[in-house]
Amino acid sequence: MSNDNNPFKSIEEKFAEKQRAKKIAQQKKKETPDISKAPLEFKKYLKTTITITALFAIAVILVANLFIVKENEYRVVRQFGEIKRIVETPGINMKIPFIQDVTTLPKSQMTYNVSEAEINTKDKKRIIIDNYAVWKITDPRKMVSNARNIVNAESRMEEFIYSVVRSELGQL
Repeated sequence: MSNDNNPFKSIEEKFAEKQRAKKIAQQKKKETPDISKAPLEFKKYLKTTITITALFAIAVILVANLFIVKENEYRVVRQFGEIKRIVETPGINMKIPFIQDVTTLPKSQMTYNVSEAEINTKDKKRIIIDNYAVWKITDPRKMVSNARNIVNAESRMEEFIYSVVRSELGQL
């Protein structure tokens, strides 16, 4: 066994002991984090974190307010229910965030299958009719102002078609 006060101890042994003491001290430092540096690191990254978050939020809002118009459709832009514009040309367009809504109307021909009905003819015979209608939206502004959407337009058409067919076939 060697004593720390031993004058005969070699220099190499003293150096090796100092190195072991340094390693033990470094390990103790690693085990206990330095709390005084943590707030400085947090403040250092706070500005960049806020900037990145703000840029991400702006990008999400911009992308959410883009809309694409295809070749075979109309896009109706409404602001608080009132029609502001109707976009007919294909491409990417933008609406005002949180204020405007966009609805889609088809440009192509559509078919509506009218439900079967039983009609009495002039000579009191009963006929069951099954018909359909082929229709197309030519003026989206009038369609939206009169029927609001395609479902309402088709229900109005069914009533009109049924009354016309009944009156025409009732004369037979």
